[in-house]
Formats: sequence, structure tokens, C-alpha cells
Amino acid sequence: MVILIQPYLSYKAIFIHKDSPDALTESLSISATSVQVFARAYFYIFQRSMCRSLVENIRQQRVLFGANEYPDVEDVFARSADRMLIFYHLLHGSYLSALSFVLMAIVMPDPKKFGLPLAFHFPFLPLDNPIWWYFTFVHHAVMIFIAVHLLVVIDGTMMISMISVSARIQAMKVLLRRLDENIQCAPWYKTQALEAELDRIIVLHESIKDFARQINRSFTIHFFAIFATICLVICMCLNVIAISPKSSVYPFLGASTSQLFVMCYFGNILLIENDSLSTDIYSVQWYRMTISQQKKIMFMIANAQPDIKVGTVFMLANMTTFVTVVRAAYSYFTILQ
Repeated sequence: MVILIQPYLSYKAIFIHKDSPDALTESLSISATSVQVFARAYFYIFQRSMCRSLVENIRQQRVLFGANEYPDVEDVFARSADRMLIFYHLLHGSYLSALSFVLMAIVMPDPKKFGLPLAFHFPFLPLDNPIWWYFTFVHHAVMIFIAVHLLVVIDGTMMISMISVSARIQAMKVLLRRLDENIQCAPWYKTQALEAELDRIIVLHESIKDFARQINRSFTIHFFAIFATICLVICMCLNVIAISPKSSVYPFLGASTSQLFVMCYFGNILLIENDSLSTDIYSVQWYRMTISQQKKIMFMIANAQPDIKVGTVFMLANMTTFVTVVRAAYSYFTILQ
């Protein structure tokens, strides 16, 4: 219910603060974030089964890659699990910094916002009444708390999924090195005994690409919502800072930027891991294998060359996109100055 009425409150706030530039721009930035939360809330309604499928797939990755048989593969997935946990906590912490709106409203109340954390309130509830003022204050705090924990679950799932794909590619490289060692031990052109091992690697590679495609299909609308709203939020926050340097939007700007950074960073890690995969496949001593096996290696190299990309049609989740957005935001801020 809180999420459903927020677009209306944001709409009203724009007209209430139209004569106050800093409050207006803050209202626009909060409105952009509320639009993102509202648009992505369908994750909890229509994508629950998809989310469970992704999580179950991640849980089964050790079994799929034979981590019980190969200690090196187990080490890869153990490090991956540690990274998932660490970065999820960091993501949660950075999003919680948005709660500073509540703290700043207590320490340094802004009269333009009626001393409230955010620049909006219920249009028919008079704030000169202490009961309604406290009610609105609690509503703001609850709204920020809900938005943070809605987004951290969705973005955390996206982040963990991309880390999982990167770990699977690393595990496949370990299996390729083991295959290379077995080829070294076999006589030239007498590697028929390695046929099953090679076929298994090919199947695992295709499963990695299928999982990456599933992630991209599942989260395309989320990537679009992030890119579309975060760019607007950053610009509006810079507007507020240019008008009022002592504003309370700095933690909100940091949380919004970190949201974009996390998606682009792990998308870039995935791109780098996949980019070196074809080289690792070619590094196998394929020239010692049978002709049929050499053909399989050739097709696997060709299949590994296309990039594994995540993002939307017009913007990919990589560090190039992040740097482009930051540079554009900095240029915009210098113009405001």
C-alpha cells in the first residue's frame, strides 16, 4: 500500500515545491527513485519462480561442475561464495546510507521540507498538527526502509547471479587445465579416452551460456530501470548540491551511484572472464588430439568468442557505461557551477 500511493505523493510534491529550486530538484530525484522501486516491485509478484530457479541453479553449480571430485573447482566456488557474501553486505550497507535522510532531518531540520526527511507529504494532512507531522515523519522513514530492502534483494540477486557466471567460467578454465594435463600424459593422437571429458566440458560451456542468457532475459527490465532512473537521480542530486552545498543528498547520491557501479562492475568482470576463455581453450594441446576432437575444440573456441553481455538494448552493464555516466554527470555539474 505504501508503494502504491508513493507515485501520487511524488507527483504532488513537484507542484508543492515548484517555487523552491533545491526542494524541487530533491523531489524529482526522490520521485525517480520511487518510480524505479514501483516499476521493479513486480519482481516480488511475477518473478518469484524465476528467482527461486536462479537460486537453485546457483546452489547446484558445485554438483554440476564436479566440485567434490576436483579440489581446484571447489576452491573456485568457495571463493565465489565468499565474494557473494561480502559484496552483498557491502551493497546492503551502501543502500542503508539512504537512511541518513532521517538522521539529517533530526539533526539539521530543513524548514523548506517542514523538518521532514523527504520533500513530500500528504496533501490533506496539515503539518502544523504534531500528530500528522509525526505520522508523516514515520511514513518517510518506513518508505525509505522498504525501498532499501526491496532494491537490495533484487540487486543482490542480480549481483550474485553475475558472480556465479564468472565463477563457472573460472571453474571451466580449471577443467581445461586438467584436460591439458591428461593430454600431456597420453600418446600423440591417442586421446580417445579423453572423449568423455572433452564432451563434458562442451556441455558445461553451453550450460554457462544458457545461464547467462537466462539472467539477461530475467533482468533486462531491471537494468533498464536502473540506467534510466539513476542517470536522472545523479543529475538532480548535483542540482541540489549546486544550489545548496550543505544539503543532505550526499549519502543518497552515493547510494544511487553505488547501485549503478555494482551492476557495471560485475558485468565488466563477467565480460573480462569470458574474453579470456577462448585463449584458455586454444592453450590446450589440441594438436595432440584426434581429428574429431580437434574439430570440437575449434567449434568450442568459436562459441566462446561472442561476449557474454548483460544489460539493456542501448546500454550494457560494464565499466565503460559507468565511466560514461560519471563523465557526463561531471560535465553537467561543471556547467551548473
